[in-house]
Amino acid sequence: MHSHAITLFSLLSLGAATPIIANRQANACFVVGNTALPAEVADVATSLENTVTCSATAKTLSNVPDVTSGGVTFSSIDFSKSPDSPLAFALKEFATANPLANTDLQQFQDSLNVYLATEAGIRSTGGNLAIKVPKFFLQMQRLGSRLII
Repeated sequence: MHSHAITLFSLLSLGAATPIIANRQANACFVVGNTALPAEVADVATSLENTVTCSATAKTLSNVPDVTSGGVTFSSIDFSKSPDSPLAFALKEFATANPLANTDLQQFQDSLNVYLATEAGIRSTGGNLAIKVPKFFLQMQRLGSRLII
């Protein structure tokens, strides 16, 4: 009898936790897979779901829809289309302006948004995470620009 209660409690606990992950992932158009996202990535996906739009037809990495934030579409800054390494691509594509005060912070934010959204989509499919290199560089460039400007 006691073991049945423990089993029932365990099943109820698992059942109660599962929909939370599914609900957090279900609303973002770019989260197309079933792999559970880490909490931090799920939070980013939730924060971007009303900022980023998804193409109904165009797909990018791991079959994630091409996403747009502001005037930036992921396919227009897709590191995987470059012959350069992800880091070399990021160094070229996401360089700050000279003088630094001329850097377009909104452009950096929109670029970061599409990289974060695409990363969440890739992670939801269990896909390759090479996107982390240019995404991390872009995060650092944006943060550095904000601190200095």
